[in-house]
Amino acid sequence: MNNNPIIYLSHWAKLKPNSKAIITPKFTISYESLNQLVIKIANKFNQYGINSKTSVMTCFVKKEVEWIITLALMRVGCTSGSNHGYSNINDLESVDWIISDRELAFKKEGQVVIVNNQWLNELQTNLVNTEYSPPEIGERFSLTSGTTGRVKVVHRTYNQVVSSAMAHCCTNPHYSNTLELMRLSAGGGFTHALAMLISGSPLYCAGGPQSIYDIAKKYRIGCLSGSPTQIGGLIQHLHQSNLEPLNIQLVKYSGSQASKKLVKAIHKYLSPKIYTVYGSTEAGGIAGMYVDEKFQENVVGFVFPNSRVEIIKDGLPVFNEIGIVRVQSMNMVQSYQGDHVASAESFKDGWFYPGDRGLINENGLLSILGRENDLINKGGVKIDPAQIDASLTNHPNVQDAAIFSFEDHLGVTQLAAALVSNEQLNFKDVHAYLFNLHGSRAPKHIIRANEIPRNHMGKVMRKELKEKFEPILLKTLSAKK
Repeated sequence: MNNNPIIYLSHWAKLKPNSKAIITPKFTISYESLNQLVIKIANKFNQYGINSKTSVMTCFVKKEVEWIITLALMRVGCTSGSNHGYSNINDLESVDWIISDRELAFKKEGQVVIVNNQWLNELQTNLVNTEYSPPEIGERFSLTSGTTGRVKVVHRTYNQVVSSAMAHCCTNPHYSNTLELMRLSAGGGFTHALAMLISGSPLYCAGGPQSIYDIAKKYRIGCLSGSPTQIGGLIQHLHQSNLEPLNIQLVKYSGSQASKKLVKAIHKYLSPKIYTVYGSTEAGGIAGMYVDEKFQENVVGFVFPNSRVEIIKDGLPVFNEIGIVRVQSMNMVQSYQGDHVASAESFKDGWFYPGDRGLINENGLLSILGRENDLINKGGVKIDPAQIDASLTNHPNVQDAAIFSFEDHLGVTQLAAALVSNEQLNFKDVHAYLFNLHGSRAPKHIIRANEIPRNHMGKVMRKELKEKFEPILLKTLSAKK
């Protein structure tokens, strides 16, 4: 049996040619039109020499364009993956081609295709092949860097990817009417797009908060899915623009944890029903649960039937104790492409170690209590920054926040908090608020930020915070001497 998902596109183009395959705020594309366009683009790729032996990276802003290009790459059978924007990927030696919607700011050995209006207009002269037998397809690769900034490459066979997409259809009752905010570079974003293709459902594509709102209203979206950062941005837009709340049946968030304040805002502005998923690029979805008014931060849900989770302390599994999380799942990868060191650290004896600290209670509920590498050692005291982050983001006058460590002029570790807030926020009040909750673990230094650097899944990039604000804090400390 052919494992190339492109067979579903040609199937739906024949079965329901006029049904919508892609829906954006400005236009829609039917399955028949999409199939013809993909054929033309694939023909052009064949002329370049892009084929089943080729590896291609895509870099696009618009999800709908990247999906069309990705479908054409499936049609020629090559291995492909999406980048998280336009960051430097010179270290990805396995990539033969880059396809982008703009000139790139870095040089890459190999070939680059710029997809612009001129390039698209030239497609009209391409002949459409009516005789076609889908080639066996390569693999789908994803980039994962967690919060370290170190790029790691995960490869999956399309049998694994299709299996995940079919499971997505079975476990999400609103899958055919879901607006997924995650990009194709995120595992969940690509899985959803593929699930829409397999099921013959439309892929909704939105850009900014207003276009998300417009699509949700016009098409009566049943489920809105994204990271807490994306969902929070939409809620902020609704509030600032005085737009009426949406009445969505279900909001699903993943990628990072939500604060109590965000959960309350989702109930107010978007939906009475919330679902959260814990997982990773390497292992897929691991656990999930519905979030109600009894929501407890750090609790991420019950482990899925096709997954297994253990908490390890001193080398042994434990219950009701905090330890290192390790997971197994049906479609879990076993290594990082070309990175033996990172593979040895994260994959051991058939288990994947995502780098999280967690706990499983007597009822089987999994809690994630922060990143092992994020723990800050301050004078021998281990401090979990995620707990203080959560306290800050729950403050009524703080939009976003994160803490980080730096060394002062004497080499002593200090804690600082970066806050996104209004100008009226009194830092002395914040100090008192944090000290009341965390005592001596509370950061002594507070600095205002325009934004908190986060990766594409919404996780805090503490290294970037330190690099940006440490010089400012050291200068301030020197001035006080």
